[in-house]
Amino acid sequence: MKECPVCSSPEWDELSQDRFVEGNRYLRCRRCGSGFCLKDFDPASADSYYEEFYGSDGSLESMRWSRESKHLLGVSKRYLKLLSGFKPSGRLLDLGCGRAEFIYQAMQTGRYDCVGVEPSARAAREAEELFGIKVIVSTFNPELFADKKFDVIYMRHLLEHIPDPRQFVDGLKSVCAPGAVVGVHLPNDTSFTNAFKRFIYRLGKTREYGAMLYPYHMVGYTPSSLRLLFEQAGFTHLMTRTFSKFNPLYDFHWRYFDILLVPFIILAI
Repeated sequence: MKECPVCSSPEWDELSQDRFVEGNRYLRCRRCGSGFCLKDFDPASADSYYEEFYGSDGSLESMRWSRESKHLLGVSKRYLKLLSGFKPSGRLLDLGCGRAEFIYQAMQTGRYDCVGVEPSARAAREAEELFGIKVIVSTFNPELFADKKFDVIYMRHLLEHIPDPRQFVDGLKSVCAPGAVVGVHLPNDTSFTNAFKRFIYRLGKTREYGAMLYPYHMVGYTPSSLRLLFEQAGFTHLMTRTFSKFNPLYDFHWRYFDILLVPFIILAI
């Protein structure tokens, strides 16, 4: 029996069969409200999956100085200001750091000693070319930091990719210094916009089922299920904030089809 990856409950409802991946279904946990995929992630495909994400021609991530990358520099600066209210200095770990826009902004303050981990070799190369920042090319493994502890851990659009988030969060705790702060930035699966995306998914107009997209987004979180995930591992909740596309902290540029989402964006403000 498939269990919820967040709370381990075996009780769930089927939301939809996957229109694009045979054998997969999208499910919703009855206990914590998390969405998740029925089909397990194949670890053997991880390397090609990350390189495809950063290397596909025409994708949002394909151009070195795409609008999204430039936009992320501004967004990273705003997120850093928010995060520094809890921990204004110290050793910082950015997991899934991409081209290292967040690390770049953190280094500009002179208050953080930064380390980045990124599974895509291409993104890591571009981090060095663009900002002179060398990042570790790897998925997260606590053994990478057996002799280090971090005061700040930041993850932007990473946790929804992790098929076993409880094990992952336990690993995070092992590299946290006393009083460490963890900042998590990810999609809200129960937002109005994701509800609308599930509707147009049924029409065959998008591959994303809300915040879930096998094999890229394995778990769809709600604010409460994300909090539960970390509290189960012994973390204390500090703050939760949600952002609509109208908010300057929203981290992607508008695209032409976003006009369809305007009524839902207004409701989400």
